[in-house]
Amino acid sequence: MPAAVDFLALFQHSPNPYMVLDRQLRFVAANDAYLHVTGRGLEELIGQDVFDAFPHDPDDPGNESATLLRQSLERVLATGKPDILAFIRYRVPRAEDGDGEVEDRFWSAPTRRSSMTRAPWPTSSSTLWT
Repeated sequence: MPAAVDFLALFQHSPNPYMVLDRQLRFVAANDAYLHVTGRGLEELIGQDVFDAFPHDPDDPGNESATLLRQSLERVLATGKPDILAFIRYRVPRAEDGDGEVEDRFWSAPTRRSSMTRAPWPTSSSTLWT
C-alpha cells in the first residue's frame, strides 16, 4: 500500500506562493513562499480580509487592479468555477523597510473554489473555502 500523502507539507513547502481565503475573503492559510514574497508573518494575516491586509494603493483605492481582483474573487464565489487573472499589477508595502513605502509587484491570480467546508489542516494559487 502506498504511503499517505502529506498535503500540508506539500502546500507549506511548495516553491509557489499560495494563500487560502474563506468566503468572507479572510486569510485561512498561507504557505512559506507566499509569506516570503509578501514579507508578512502568518499571524499577521490569519483572519484578516485580503483587501485590508493588502489595500493596493492608498492614493487610489478604487484602482483597476484592486477592482479586477475583487471581481475575480466574487465571480468564483458566485459561480463556483475557477477564474484566472493571468497577470495583475498590485502595489504592496515593501517588506524590507517596513516604513510604509509601496512597490509594484506583478502576480498571476488563478483562483479556485473548494467545496470543502474547512481546511484540511489546522488553521493557526488562491483558494476560497466554502
